[in-house]
Amino acid sequence: MIYIKNLIINYLNNLDASTINDYFVKNNIILSQSELDYIMTFIKKDGNNFLNNPHIFNIDQYQNHFSKENFIKIKNLYKEALIKYCLEHSGEEVYGFLRQLFDDSMSYTDSRAFVIDWLNHGYSVGK
Repeated sequence: MIYIKNLIINYLNNLDASTINDYFVKNNIILSQSELDYIMTFIKKDGNNFLNNPHIFNIDQYQNHFSKENFIKIKNLYKEALIKYCLEHSGEEVYGFLRQLFDDSMSYTDSRAFVIDWLNHGYSVGK
């Protein structure tokens, strides 16, 4: 696991603005230059911290760095990535993600069923 995390950190450290922008364009998000600069800075400064502590990451604290429309799209993209992660993993960490993203009252037993149902029906993510 440490080896994979190191590969990811190395990849993040070598990302350039063009690659990041292309990723967002591919996901129908057109970033302003200041938004792109902010994401680049975040990845370079905080990417490692995020990878080590994903369960305490709160995307809402960054909303003031983006237009309202882009923040909604970015948050949805983030949630979709977490859903895919949750399907591949299990345990308390995943349960915490789901509670944070969707419903604080969700039971542990219902969390995996929720993810599968969400994927099967293509629900929009949003709290």
